[in-house]
Amino acid sequence: MKNRIKLIALILGILIVFAFPLFGANAGNDNGGASTVVDSDGKYCDDRVGVISDATAAYIADRNNNLEKNCKGAQICVVVLDSIGSQRIEDYTSMVFEKWKIGRTGENNGVLLLMATDDSDYYIVAGSGLSSTLSTKTLSDISRNAIEPYFGEKRYDEAVMAAFKRLNEAVCKHYNVDPFASASGSDFFSGGGSGIIGTGSGLSCAEIELSTSPMLDCASCLFCGSCGGCASCGSIGSLIFGFIVVYVILQVLKYIGRGKS
Repeated sequence: MKNRIKLIALILGILIVFAFPLFGANAGNDNGGASTVVDSDGKYCDDRVGVISDATAAYIADRNNNLEKNCKGAQICVVVLDSIGSQRIEDYTSMVFEKWKIGRTGENNGVLLLMATDDSDYYIVAGSGLSSTLSTKTLSDISRNAIEPYFGEKRYDEAVMAAFKRLNEAVCKHYNVDPFASASGSDFFSGGGSGIIGTGSGLSCAEIELSTSPMLDCASCLFCGSCGGCASCGSIGSLIFGFIVVYVILQVLKYIGRGKS
């Protein structure tokens, strides 16, 4: 009887382990009102709402010329949309980053700040080549201290400028380049990067400073819950969850067995 109970619990645990990643994937792939990822208009600052000033857009283009020439093709792009529907902003931002191929191929040194004004949300994605400089903690700090003071008051132009300056300084420091160096070039970018690793959010899990450890990130996701699943730890998180479920089921069945005896 005891062996049968253990077998049932093990089977249930295995089923949950395999089902958990599927539920997480479904949550992450919900396109909602944004069934397609926006195409690039070729500019470093793509404002589709009309809230970014010409001066800010020009500054972003000018600094990107410096980045591309002196920082191994690094690029920092800004996208402002009204809404991305019900889709998670971290997923949508990552898809835009990958589709536009921000940064240089092989360097993976692109950065994307995406804002959805009607959704009152934003997110920053950084390429793997900048993970040591734009860590989760650094991006959270930029979100909290550069974006939040303006974003909540709908001062989007100031939020973009403040965030971009911090990002530009961080990337230039990574390559030991003057962030204010003179530069000239086009207002348009040509992407070619890939390899997302460092992410930091604004209003989604915004105030939780995650460690760079995947295990601690996963534990933090359990308490946050707004992302609908832990993308950073993937199958590890589901396995841990499955083992916990197996243990609980065993304890419950053991208690029931004692009651019958």
